[in-house]
Amino acid sequence: NAWLKPRDYIYYVELGRFEIKTFPLPVSAWNKPKHQILSILRNMRYSIEVPSEVKTSWSEVSIRIKDKKTNKTTTYKVKINSNFKIPGTNLLVKVGAFMPTFSHPSAEIITSSSNKPENPALQVSIYEHEVEKYQGWLFSKYPDMHAFEHPLISIQLEDKFETSEIIRAKEEAERGKNEREKAERERVRQEKVEKEKTEREARAREEIEREERKRREAPASLVTSLQFSDTSSCIPNNTLDAGEEGLLKVSVKNDGKGIGFEALINLSSSQKLIDMPETVRYCTRGNQSGGG
Repeated sequence: NAWLKPRDYIYYVELGRFEIKTFPLPVSAWNKPKHQILSILRNMRYSIEVPSEVKTSWSEVSIRIKDKKTNKTTTYKVKINSNFKIPGTNLLVKVGAFMPTFSHPSAEIITSSSNKPENPALQVSIYEHEVEKYQGWLFSKYPDMHAFEHPLISIQLEDKFETSEIIRAKEEAERGKNEREKAERERVRQEKVEKEKTEREARAREEIEREERKRREAPASLVTSLQFSDTSSCIPNNTLDAGEEGLLKVSVKNDGKGIGFEALINLSSSQKLIDMPETVRYCTRGNQSGGG
């Protein structure tokens, strides 16, 4: 935890290689905290080479953020080579390269020896209030190695990985599912509309039939009026003289609430010499229901 002085040397042990190498402390690392010195040395010593197969196969990873106060853990999906603002904090994570199988083939190169997630590592730089607080790699299988130290949160690389092909397949499956659900909702909606329309039409027919039954069951009240005319005779005088023909107009009105069915007019005269039909079927020119 001590701060290093300008003329100090760094003694570095490469894991798995069992080599001890010494490096003079560069000017840029003078009077810097330990984690910043390590970041500077890593950048000076290594070049990052991402195989083309890795670039095309991996587009996003998941990081796990733990709130040290509440002990609550939240997982977020982040795009490779992008920026991610941690919600509720002033921390910005700049996501760099992803190595599914982190490999150190030489002292100058960091790469991935396989496209399978056998030793996953994610390069990140973490800033707080635009000041860099951490730069290094997050290892999913070794979360405590070179871990980001912060009083409020901890950050780890989630040990669950999906290639871009799997992600695209899931997204396509989700789109297909959404389309099927949308089509099903539309089908249900159309069925509901048709059902409501059928029910409205049925209610309308029932109402018409109900009104019709009311009219049929209600009594009719027929009122008749007579009008005689002999305008076609030789001597029009409103009198039916011998040998004349006249017109007798009979009007029938229904003042009741029901319908007057099969209305018949029976005609008779006390004068046997007057010739007229005995029965006339009443033919309406309007509505036979009440008021017609």
